[in-house]
Amino acid sequence: MLRLLFRYVLLPCIALVLVIYAAIPLWVPGVASLLLQPYQFQDINLTVGYPSHKNWLLKQLSFRQTTSAGTYVMAVDDVNLSYTWQTIKANQWPHFNVTNTVVELQATPQSLSLAPSIALLPSKWLTHWPTFMVANFNLDLSADGEQYKFSGQLDNQPDGLGILSKISTPSKQLLYLDAVFNIDDQVDAKLFATQSSAPVAKLTSNIKRKGSDYIWQGQGAINLSYSQKMLSHILDLDLAETAITQGKVNSHWKISLPLDINKADRMDFTSLLNKAQGEIQSQVQLSASNPNVKELYVDASLTQQLSPNTPSKWRLNEGSTVRVTPTGDNTKIDPDLYQLLLLEQAQLTFSADTPVFIERFIETSILGSKTGLRLDGTINATLENTHSVYQVFGQLTKLQVHSLNHWQGIADLSGYYIAPQDKNAWMSNLPIELRQLQFLSSIAFDFDPKQWQFNLQSNSKLSATQVESRRQAGSVQLFASDKLNLTSDNAIKLAYLPEQEYWTWSDITVHLMPESIPSQGLEIYLGEGSSLLSNRPIEGTFELLPTQVNLTDWPKFQAVSLGQFSWLDGQLNMNFTADLAPHISGLNGQYIWQEATADHHLVMQTDQLNLPNLMSKLSQLGTSIDLPQQFLVDVTTGLAGFNADWRWNNTKVSGAQTLNYSNVNAHKKGIYVTGLKGISEFNYNHVYANEQSQTPSSATLISNHQFKADRLSFANESVKLMRNPTLNLRTQGLKDMTYSVDLFDASWLGGRVSTTKAAIQPKQLNTLAIKLQDLQLSDLVALAKAPALKVTGKMSGKANITLDLTSPSSQGFVLADADMFSSKAGSIEYNPNDIDSNDVSLEAKYLQQILSKFNFQSLSAKLRHNQDEQLELLTKIKGSNPQFEEGKSVDFSLTLNPKLH
Repeated sequence: MLRLLFRYVLLPCIALVLVIYAAIPLWVPGVASLLLQPYQFQDINLTVGYPSHKNWLLKQLSFRQTTSAGTYVMAVDDVNLSYTWQTIKANQWPHFNVTNTVVELQATPQSLSLAPSIALLPSKWLTHWPTFMVANFNLDLSADGEQYKFSGQLDNQPDGLGILSKISTPSKQLLYLDAVFNIDDQVDAKLFATQSSAPVAKLTSNIKRKGSDYIWQGQGAINLSYSQKMLSHILDLDLAETAITQGKVNSHWKISLPLDINKADRMDFTSLLNKAQGEIQSQVQLSASNPNVKELYVDASLTQQLSPNTPSKWRLNEGSTVRVTPTGDNTKIDPDLYQLLLLEQAQLTFSADTPVFIERFIETSILGSKTGLRLDGTINATLENTHSVYQVFGQLTKLQVHSLNHWQGIADLSGYYIAPQDKNAWMSNLPIELRQLQFLSSIAFDFDPKQWQFNLQSNSKLSATQVESRRQAGSVQLFASDKLNLTSDNAIKLAYLPEQEYWTWSDITVHLMPESIPSQGLEIYLGEGSSLLSNRPIEGTFELLPTQVNLTDWPKFQAVSLGQFSWLDGQLNMNFTADLAPHISGLNGQYIWQEATADHHLVMQTDQLNLPNLMSKLSQLGTSIDLPQQFLVDVTTGLAGFNADWRWNNTKVSGAQTLNYSNVNAHKKGIYVTGLKGISEFNYNHVYANEQSQTPSSATLISNHQFKADRLSFANESVKLMRNPTLNLRTQGLKDMTYSVDLFDASWLGGRVSTTKAAIQPKQLNTLAIKLQDLQLSDLVALAKAPALKVTGKMSGKANITLDLTSPSSQGFVLADADMFSSKAGSIEYNPNDIDSNDVSLEAKYLQQILSKFNFQSLSAKLRHNQDEQLELLTKIKGSNPQFEEGKSVDFSLTLNPKLH
């Protein structure tokens, strides 16, 4: 029975087992295909060896599988399955030892979104995996149309999976991955640029259950120079042309996750974060460049706040800093102006003054949609020159960032600008010198690349310090070391179109106010307009309200003015009327400035020049500075019409001025004039020194004068009074002035006195030849104060008067000599009643008899200075006395020493 059982049952079974074992390489692949068919495995190719009690060698396995995650094509070689009777009995996976594995994976976008969630929870999939060791694996991953290549080793042990892999990116960049996925959901991953370098990215993550939630803790770091594409995905801004030279992001977090993360293998990473509660803290540090900026530096602290089922909130923490060095290469600004303004040395720094909440928004237009960032908080912005030439400080609010070159928001600005003229030659073309500007303003701005828009709020302020008149720099300063404050009375809208290079503006009303002098300021109105229309002038009006003007060494006076201005083709035109009380009223003028050549032209006219006030101030000024003597006359009454034409530029100054006098009464050093009328013309030319051509500085003043007066007197005595004097003269020079008298003519002593072609030289003893005609002899004798002498007749002749200008103490007119003759016969009566006859010589008695009632036919006189510098009068007289020797003709000479008064 046992034999039959062995023969017919056991022996066939053993033979069947042997046949089945011998046929394993034949039937196992077919059975495997049938078993894997429900799992959508296709194109299965399996080659196996004969198993032993310890291992089984799978020589080759390849298949293709298509799922919702993508399409896999996998091929493995030399798979050694290791097992024991205990592992088989316990229904455990054998250990897989794989020599080579090649995988091609075309991943779907859905699988990519699921990958982070799956990777962070290895406990959900590692528990189902056998232990294995892949000595050499190659993975070709296709995702979003880009190819990634992985090659390295895989080692899955009971405590976790280890990956060592080289990664080739679509840009042919090589990276190295060292990652460990532990069964307790502890994940550590590092990414290297080279095998021996520091990691360019690292991640430590741990998810643990705590009560009814899971707590996710971790930290990570990224080298941004290797992650620029990821940065653009995060910010959704136009960063494609930004080159990050160095930078990193360090993050740490602690987040609560709900229990349904157990389904993380079916939950994308965004959905996972939408269910999270907590914060992610990140520190960003980077240096970069962009076509719009030469240098970009960021040191920022960011907080991402997560709340279940609500969008995450981003916060820029206080103290975060962004520093930008802009470039002008992408603007239409004139390169020379860009350099002269020192903008190439500008540096812009942003610093969060308060926590700034960041919100992403999407703008939709007919051209499509665009994403930007809205920043809610206060950001301090500082624009400064690296050489401290200017600094702008601002507080930015309601800020929106559309791209690196498109910002908008509100800025409360303050700052200063110090203009070095050696770097800003254009400033020397201005009519006044602006050494330092300070400003304070609130501006709503929008830096759209196609149009810059500025909305200056009312009461914006611009202050200028150390402002002085350039035309009289060094001698007469206007508002020296003072502040001029320019404030806007209304909101001002400005727009600049960089591509077309023109400005537009709304109606502008500004108020210019000096701080330290009494003034109601200067109001300026500019109508809305545009710089695009080159054939249309920019026009406006201005009004100088009552202002007290302080000039160096000059008493204060008050100025008011009203006028219009226009700007066209680089030329400024101003027409104005002004009153400078108490000196000038009704002053009309025109000012023209040529921007290209720095030429200035000023024309002024008035009929109401108050000479007494003006000349008294000039006399006071003459004690401080050296003025020509003709400006130091004391005027008591009178007006003058005034016309001036001044032109100046960087090389010279020229001016023509005319004064028309009427009813002027004046005096100087004992000379008195009354009822003066006439005209004075002044021509001034000053050529500045030129070091290049070695031309010295030179200045000339030439004037022409024509005067007529009612009276001219000396020492204010009527006997010396000249009536209806006429004077025509020319002067030349500034300090040492030369006078050329063309004509002097006056009624004096009943006749006339005149001179022509006389010259007065400075620092010399000058002699003036005077012509005398038909002077009353009685008035001449009265000059000597001789009451006993009564005369009639007229005298003519000539006299020389000296003017000593060799020293200031000797200046004055002195009679040097005279030659005279009688032009009309007359009489002489000499009756010295007060003389005692006993004291008189015989010669004197004889002379008294002759001159007691003498009628002369001719009389000549020569006046000289003797050796003692006393006046000596030599006279020759011919005539008769009817009471002396029966009227016999007498011819005699007489020498006298008169004392003129």
